[in-house]
Amino acid sequence: MPLSRLLAEHPGARRLAGPITVRLLETTDDHGTVEVYALALVPGAVHVSPGHGPGVVEHLLVTRGAVRAGRSGHEAELGTGEATRWPADGEHTYAALAGEPAAAVLVIRTPPTP
Repeated sequence: MPLSRLLAEHPGARRLAGPITVRLLETTDDHGTVEVYALALVPGAVHVSPGHGPGVVEHLLVTRGAVRAGRSGHEAELGTGEATRWPADGEHTYAALAGEPAAAVLVIRTPPTP
């Protein structure tokens, strides 16, 4: 289930998930689902997200601070302006680094169902 459904698919809706605040910016359903979120991460904690369905890919662009994110065991460390992506069908994590809050834009692409 796309995260946007949990946020009632209303742009601007927020959800606090432990050390991360997620705000839905946009969602579209053309040729699959594309969800765009603003993330705010507090330092000192790791947010663990369970895997999504097959073919789901997450793209993350750090807009402030430093972040470690990606598939569990294969995370990338990113600074402001850096981006990464990963297959999100397995557990993945997000964490602010350097003891400072961080912010990022997250895009989740879910392929169309057959």
